[in-house]
Amino acid sequence: MLDPVACDLECRHLVAAILVWRPGGGSLRPILYAVVFFGLTLAQIALGIAHVKTPHVPLGVLMFGMSVLRLGGVWASRRTHVAAAT
Repeated sequence: MLDPVACDLECRHLVAAILVWRPGGGSLRPILYAVVFFGLTLAQIALGIAHVKTPHVPLGVLMFGMSVLRLGGVWASRRTHVAAAT
């Protein structure tokens, strides 16, 4: 059985990305990132349930790294916007 909390969070992440794009006129890049991350989360859950640790652990590290890179990109773009406003 899939983890309902992880699936719920990823679905909310995807919905938030769509809401930023559609009404806000934002980029499609956050939607692509959300879809890829949702697929990786499903794979991570399935591998964990099946006790297949060889790909499960590196996939978790990859997902953590992707999250850190994405967060760094968001912070960098916010600093650029704040610097341009002043």
